[in-house]
Amino acid sequence: MPPRAHDPQTLLAQILPLIPTSAYSAHQKARTTYSRLVKSRPPQYDVAIEVLFVAARELMKVKEFGSGTDLTGLLLDCYEKSGVGVNDTSRSRLTQLIALTDNTGSWRKDLIVKSVNWSATACPCPAGDPGLHHYIGELYYKEGHYDLCEPHLLSSPLKDSARLLAASQAAWYASVPAPSPFPYAARAVLSYLLQANFSSATTFLAHFVAAVPALAGGAQEVRGAEDSVWVTSDPGVNCLQLLVATCRRSGDGVPQRDAWRALTRRYLTVLGGRELGEAARALGEMYFAIAPPGGGGRGNMMQEMMAQLFGGEPGGGAPQKKSWVGGPPRVQAAIEGLD
Repeated sequence: MPPRAHDPQTLLAQILPLIPTSAYSAHQKARTTYSRLVKSRPPQYDVAIEVLFVAARELMKVKEFGSGTDLTGLLLDCYEKSGVGVNDTSRSRLTQLIALTDNTGSWRKDLIVKSVNWSATACPCPAGDPGLHHYIGELYYKEGHYDLCEPHLLSSPLKDSARLLAASQAAWYASVPAPSPFPYAARAVLSYLLQANFSSATTFLAHFVAAVPALAGGAQEVRGAEDSVWVTSDPGVNCLQLLVATCRRSGDGVPQRDAWRALTRRYLTVLGGRELGEAARALGEMYFAIAPPGGGGRGNMMQEMMAQLFGGEPGGGAPQKKSWVGGPPRVQAAIEGLD
């Protein structure tokens, strides 16, 4: 005869009253309860999950972050062992606990890493659950941690994530003495192109241009047969828009391969830095089968380029805007050449 299923509320009634006077005892009681539940036959994972979540949440509320993080790790272990997938309920438990965790020490970072790692095994997206990434990115954005916000929003294919990333990169650019917004846009757009995520790339660019006064002021829309570009005073941002339009049409064969070569030659000044040059070569091979100089596998080159381009702050990891003799290039002619 199977053992009697425990009631989570009954078990919690033995744990929660301990928190005000002895958080340590409450933590140990929750751990002991968890161990007993998962070792029963059959294991009572659902009960263990509820007990761990509520106990961790209440410990977090009284700033017992170490104990709360430890119980959350056990919660994720239960998720994994019982095959819990990513859904609104399983995600909501984690986002509530992340929100309660102190942001000054290592507790929240550890909790975020463990949560994302679990979600990567429990959902179809190899980078982790898009909704979880978006929540974490938004949390960092609201705190002004734009560098921490960036990788999470780039890992989410949601349009809302692209919009939020545009706001974050624009705010990042405004917060430092940078001569050009181009590197802040390049980090996002090139990453989206390497993921073949054209929707996010175009959404990001539209909102980024609108969010940066230096770009929005005087920007003019130029429409092609299938694409439109906002011509700005920054040649780098203009270049990124044309890169997206050209890669989107890569299936058209030789004409687009020639258009890609012409585009990268036209913007040689912008793409002259090492990291951006490698990015352009990686995209040329990925979309147009243009082998990089010296051969070599695309995988290694793309991995190295991503590490270099997205490893540091935009002002250091990517070249600053260089002077463009004679003003911005003729974007209208470039757009027409893609038709």
